[in-house]
Amino acid sequence: MAKQKEETKALATYGEWTPEQMEKEAKEISTGGDFWKAPVGNTSVRFLPPKVGWPSPFVIQYQHFIRMPGVERQIIFCCPRQHAQKPCMSCKRADVLETSGNARDEKMAKQLRPQKRIMANVIVSPKDVTAKVQIWTFGSKVFQQLKAIREDDDGGGNFLDPIKGFNIVVKRVGTGKDDTTYTLIPSRTVGPLANMDWIENQQDLRRQIRLPNEDQQERLLEGEDPRDVWGDARSYEGKSKKGSDDDIDGASVIDVEETPSTPPGNKRTAEDDLFDDEVELE
Repeated sequence: MAKQKEETKALATYGEWTPEQMEKEAKEISTGGDFWKAPVGNTSVRFLPPKVGWPSPFVIQYQHFIRMPGVERQIIFCCPRQHAQKPCMSCKRADVLETSGNARDEKMAKQLRPQKRIMANVIVSPKDVTAKVQIWTFGSKVFQQLKAIREDDDGGGNFLDPIKGFNIVVKRVGTGKDDTTYTLIPSRTVGPLANMDWIENQQDLRRQIRLPNEDQQERLLEGEDPRDVWGDARSYEGKSKKGSDDDIDGASVIDVEETPSTPPGNKRTAEDDLFDDEVELE
């Protein structure tokens, strides 16, 4: 009898993780926040057209991915030389190595050069009118697939058209950086965006490009925690406390006109999204 009472008491305080709740949480994990990470399997997304005045729906960023002895994680930062013609310690080191005539140095120089990453505003779960605009950061292989779809009048077309566009199915296979592949498939269903406000709610992706000054580059290359290196630069609102338009605690931010869609106090930038298993380099 006592045992039965104990079992009844345990049941009264023991919850259940239902399949429905499991799916709900899985969706929140893969789609929550400003940055989207494609989960394994098939996911339909809708790419948003550029706002008036934007030259493209895509923004290219040049990022360094550097492995340093004794540093556990890759060192990642946007290239000041490529983006703003400012000094870049990694590129400078690569310049020296390339002139040595040594094959090993040339290989190391290549590893120090920046890689291209592309950002785009997308809608995950495009049928949901309450869905949030998110940013997807991907490599050149995904971009080439998008370009091929756009140029294919028979099997693809203008997927960016807000009225006659269509979803793109992102098929991800693999979980590691060496075995992960993405295949993009155009949807056969053509139709308008479920919510036209999404176009105006996009983030200006150029605001995600943050450039370290020389002191910050040195600290990053020495393996210092990026959170300490960037400091308050992570919570910029378009201007620094010192009043400069393009220098936040010494960290340069691409100078663009601020728009209502630029979230104040944005504490995440594109390189934050790269500390995972899906970094796809050229």
